[in-house]
Amino acid sequence: MDVTLSFLMANQAKVTPGSLVLDPFVGTGSILIACASYGAHVVGADIDQKILRGWGKTSRCTGPKARGPDDNLYMSLKQYGLESRYVDVLVSDA
Repeated sequence: MDVTLSFLMANQAKVTPGSLVLDPFVGTGSILIACASYGAHVVGADIDQKILRGWGKTSRCTGPKARGPDDNLYMSLKQYGLESRYVDVLVSDA
């Protein structure tokens, strides 16, 4: 998801420091990164563990075509100094 749209959604949700945000379709985590930057603790769930663990192919148009071990939500949060806001991710299927 576009970064600007993620921040707009977090702003519209009135995310505040100390909030707990659950994204049931986390994917690569752009909404949770925006919420964490507003001070929320973040939890994500997805059906595809490859996305959550940073395995498999990527959808990028340029650069490497495979995800690396650092291509997951926790490492993205760590890159921005937000790892203290990470709670966990959950792989689930209905």
